[in-house]
Amino acid sequence: MRRIYYQYKTVGQSLREVVAPICKRQGFFRAELLLDWEKIVGADFAVCKPVRLSPGSFKGGSVLYVSAPQAVAVQMVYLVPVILERIRMYFGTNTISEIKFINRWRL
Repeated sequence: MRRIYYQYKTVGQSLREVVAPICKRQGFFRAELLLDWEKIVGADFAVCKPVRLSPGSFKGGSVLYVSAPQAVAVQMVYLVPVILERIRMYFGTNTISEIKFINRWRL
């Protein structure tokens, strides 16, 4: 009699498999940008969420659109170079060249 062994996955592993096709439709090159957003930008700015990623042009990289409350967006405008550097360090590539903020009234 043969034994059958099942390999169980964590919720995080399964979630990445489900979210990846959805992210590609929204323009995100990797699902980790959405799933690990809090690790990338820090806990202070985790209220902001990436909405979409526009394709890159010949002149530069892609534009990341972030939904944020107005008060937080004002603070984050000054930290855009720091956030871009954190994204570059996290992924090891220079694909995002600009961050634009979309005003969100509700949290």
